[in-house]
Amino acid sequence: MLKGLVLAAAVAALVVVATGRVDDIRSEVSGPRVNWFDAMNSGRSQAEKQKKEWAEVAREANSICAEYQEQELVIRLSLPQNRADYLDALGVAIGREREMQARLSAVQTPPYDVSYPKFLRDRQVAIAAMDRLRAAVKEKRRRDFALAARALVRAQASINPYVQSAGLPACIA
Repeated sequence: MLKGLVLAAAVAALVVVATGRVDDIRSEVSGPRVNWFDAMNSGRSQAEKQKKEWAEVAREANSICAEYQEQELVIRLSLPQNRADYLDALGVAIGREREMQARLSAVQTPPYDVSYPKFLRDRQVAIAAMDRLRAAVKEKRRRDFALAARALVRAQASINPYVQSAGLPACIA
């Protein structure tokens, strides 16, 4: 039986060769070839392009944040003793953060990036918490002050890991 199969295959091969159908079969089988090396290089170049794009975003954001680095505002969970000085410091910090937020929002990020907009939203939450903190200090509302301070600390806890992993060390909250 095996001899019969081999003989049939040999006869079929001779018929294909004799009729000139080998070229037809070869053209159907080969089709368009994809060079795996080109495909790998294309993927690598795309990753390198994205890396360069993000490096440019990080450079710009870091330079913006570095311009606004001044004294840190110390946040406590109880009302400060000297409210007037604390209100002044909060006012300066809020103004500085709003300016920085506007400039950071103007940074053009690559379309594939979804984490930078979250960073901006977290910063906006922190600024809103600072506004609530300031209102609570003005009106001597201890509970509202503590809630706003906690919200600010939570926002900073969300911002800081992102800026460290994204290569934005100057933007640590």
